[in-house]
Amino acid sequence: MKSYERGAETLRSLAGTLTHVGTDVGAASALDFAILSYFFSGLMGFCARSPDLITRHAEEAGLDRQVPQAVAALFERGRAAGLGQEGPAALVKVLRGSAVPAVQR
Repeated sequence: MKSYERGAETLRSLAGTLTHVGTDVGAASALDFAILSYFFSGLMGFCARSPDLITRHAEEAGLDRQVPQAVAALFERGRAAGLGQEGPAALVKVLRGSAVPAVQR
């Protein structure tokens, strides 16, 4: 807790709010993972509905399209593997390489 207390003011100036999750070194990592999982599952759900729309909006806004294009390609690979009805979580199969395109089955 002493390290947290020493750095709290500086961290608060950068982040606004702080949450001390205890002395277990894995607790902060677990919280971070949970928050990112929640955020990205929502993002992936939105992208599942229209990945090409995300790419187009990025382009129109003058933003780098690399990430939206990668997400769109991931969803396309999932559709090609016949995972379209399984939802965004099924993309793990694509990322692991265990999803085979439907035409190769």
